[in-house]
Amino acid sequence: MNANEVVKMMRADGFTLSPPDWRVLILTHRGDFQRQQQLYEEMKQICPQEPPEETLAILLRSAVIDEDTGARDWVLQEMDRCGCSIDSEQAQRVPSLRRAISNYYRQLQPVQGASSLPPEKLAPEPLGLPSGWQSTVDRNSGRPYYWRVDDPTNTTTWTRPS
Repeated sequence: MNANEVVKMMRADGFTLSPPDWRVLILTHRGDFQRQQQLYEEMKQICPQEPPEETLAILLRSAVIDEDTGARDWVLQEMDRCGCSIDSEQAQRVPSLRRAISNYYRQLQPVQGASSLPPEKLAPEPLGLPSGWQSTVDRNSGRPYYWRVDDPTNTTTWTRPS
């Protein structure tokens, strides 16, 4: 019996899926990101108050393991939409998401013998950004960059603000 059959039986017996049930169901579809994404969207509709970090960790980890750059980019964008961008304090507070982000950074390292990212860029920094600052990860280098929300054009920098 597979996970879909179990869910079907649960629903037939009058049970509704809890957030942990949704996460397990999403996890069982690793290798099929489109299905994972559909389940995630369904979960968000049914459990709108559920914090997304644990589920995003599953999705990011799956995308990294499957080496699916399209899925990985979608998850990073969804993290931004949910307010838990890759180096946010919110993302850092959830151990499973912190580990998934660390795995993402490791995947960005070039093969042995090539130049690699600086050690400080291989794992996200644990502290949040100062008020008024935002960041994201450069898709080409894997390095985070930063900017002030009130003046992004003149304040964009590779150096983390303190």
